[in-house]
Amino acid sequence: MKLTLPLLLAICCVALGWIGGCLFNPYETTRERLIESWRLIEPGMPVEKVDSILGLPMYDFSAGSGRPGWVAEVLPEEIMKGHSIRAYYIDGFGPQFLLVAFDASDQVAFVGSTDT
Repeated sequence: MKLTLPLLLAICCVALGWIGGCLFNPYETTRERLIESWRLIEPGMPVEKVDSILGLPMYDFSAGSGRPGWVAEVLPEEIMKGHSIRAYYIDGFGPQFLLVAFDASDQVAFVGSTDT
């Protein structure tokens, strides 16, 4: 009888943890915030408007400057060449970067994302 109660309690704890894990996925909330942020950004939007929506970028790569591999892996080569790129941090469990490419007149030309 003494072994049965702790075993039953352990089984209940595991079952509750499993159910809780199925109902709440922290990766999902970060992805939802990324998608919501992405939807707010429109082609042709000026850089000031993007900054007012997303806050200041974590990284700001000017046109023609070197880019880290994690940016180059995500964005098309045409976008990488003549555009400045800003990386906006979307925090949470499994954080993401929203990558926004701006043309020579500082207007949105392309939007992409990558995990950190």
